[in-house]
Amino acid sequence: MIWLGDGSHAPIESCVIGQWVMSWNESTKLLEPKRIQQINPQPISSIWDITFSDGRILQMTDTHPLMLPNGEWGAFDVEKSVKEHSWMEDIETHELTVGDSVFSMLDGIMFDRQDEMGLEIVSVEEHSEMEVYNLTDIEDNSNFFVNGMLAHNFNNQGLPIGQK
Repeated sequence: MIWLGDGSHAPIESCVIGQWVMSWNESTKLLEPKRIQQINPQPISSIWDITFSDGRILQMTDTHPLMLPNGEWGAFDVEKSVKEHSWMEDIETHELTVGDSVFSMLDGIMFDRQDEMGLEIVSVEEHSEMEVYNLTDIEDNSNFFVNGMLAHNFNNQGLPIGQK
């Protein structure tokens, strides 16, 4: 479910261009509603079920970047992810595994806390192949929240914000 700009949630396949989603400004460290500028349905891909410490499950490809509480980006297959996301070549990246934590909606809402929160990954299981959707261009910030976790996408240059 995608966190929309009005605070509600919607399935990714029902999102439309021009719709507002919640996004994270990596420079100001603030939540911001931003517009979806492009959506790309992807071909059939292998999907993984990622279970988090609060019981939430995120279905995603092994190359989709997620933000960690420390501001770094990670994926389950970093080498393959860097090939698909060239902006990851020049930044610190992390190979996600069970026990790692990812940046969540709560981290964005309560960002001034001294302790890093995040949601811990408790299991990763190969699911099946299915059609995937990607919000490939979010205005300005190039990221969006899916099932409460911050996922990256591409802006017009294919670079994360601050690396234009």
